[in-house]
Amino acid sequence: MYLILRLCIGLLLAACSIQQAVQEHKEQQTRMTRSLDAYVGKSIADVTDERGPPTSTIELAANRRSFQWEMTTETPERAAAAPGSQMAVILPKGEQTCAVTIVAFTTASSPTVSDWIVESTQWKGANC
Repeated sequence: MYLILRLCIGLLLAACSIQQAVQEHKEQQTRMTRSLDAYVGKSIADVTDERGPPTSTIELAANRRSFQWEMTTETPERAAAAPGSQMAVILPKGEQTCAVTIVAFTTASSPTVSDWIVESTQWKGANC
């Protein structure tokens, strides 16, 4: 009986931990989407002022360009519950990468950074 009680408590704690992680991930997605959507209609210069120069750019068509930022952050060593057990494990330090892509257009014949206007944004990665 004692073993079943311990097992139930362990499962409950694991379920709570997973639920919290899912909720935190959803909140992070919402924050990132809201943050990037705020750039739509603004100049790429506004983006570079806040995020630095893009990692790369791709010419999509005449007067249309894709700007990419790749951001890597280190994750600290941390403890986590081992799946299917009541033991904790230490996860080693690591890196997570976030890729942000912004598509912009211009009507200028010889555009500067401030002439490119953001039309859409997209991101992918674990730590955005």
